[in-house]
Amino acid sequence: MSGTDRISQLPDTVLTQILSYRPTKEAVRTCLFSEQWRDVWASVPVLDFDFADFWSDDIFIRYENKIYATFFQARKKAIYVCEQSECHNNFVRFIDTVLDQRQAQPIERFRLVWQYQVKPYREIDHPVGRWVLRVLQQSPRVLSIYVQPNLINIDVPNLAFTCSSLEEMKLHIDNNTRLEVLNPVSFSLPHLRKLNLGYFKIGGNSMNDLLLGCPNLEELELYACELDLSHISCGNLKSLAIAGCCCHSAEIRVSIPSLQYLEVAVVSCQTEGFFF
Repeated sequence: MSGTDRISQLPDTVLTQILSYRPTKEAVRTCLFSEQWRDVWASVPVLDFDFADFWSDDIFIRYENKIYATFFQARKKAIYVCEQSECHNNFVRFIDTVLDQRQAQPIERFRLVWQYQVKPYREIDHPVGRWVLRVLQQSPRVLSIYVQPNLINIDVPNLAFTCSSLEEMKLHIDNNTRLEVLNPVSFSLPHLRKLNLGYFKIGGNSMNDLLLGCPNLEELELYACELDLSHISCGNLKSLAIAGCCCHSAEIRVSIPSLQYLEVAVVSCQTEGFFF
């Protein structure tokens, strides 16, 4: 029969699987379709938030209005991001509302991309720290965070480094002024297989504790980090990528007998090199 809504006739489990491949903003909109779709989105185990989905016409302003804006460095033209735009407020309210309405529903994958953040927030109550903590309490398998906070550090919850359910994690905190210091109270990620850290200061003790606390780690990527360590040693690591990092030790010795893939591209190096 023509005009039949066959998608809505699918079981909720199938609808949930379909929505898990879409950004969360699109998944929430499906509640307008029908009674059946109203609560389906709240059971989707994948949450995907990108600030670019919330841009409006007032977010970018011309060069001559720069007194009211912050420079948008990623573009070649003299374009600025307006601090007075409602995009940031809408983004924060949406994520808070989604997390509130989901209540105790499990989260398998959580992805957050918040670039060009110009609205000021205080370090002690920055929304990213609050969101990450709430998500980690739901025992996710995958956590992916890339944010550009406005000239402040974000306090990454220690639970990010002790969440036993995590299998993959990406943490990039790019505030353009100073790097986050990787120094949690403890490392204990027994099931973590992939780790991608960006914009961190990493000392030798932190690296040692990290690798000891991740006994099943297979892939490690360090991007735009400041490395102050003398060696990297891991028995089961298969992939190591060091890109855009600054190295300060006299030399860095690498002992990874299971290594299958290696990429090293440093931007500043005060070492004699990497010794394998």
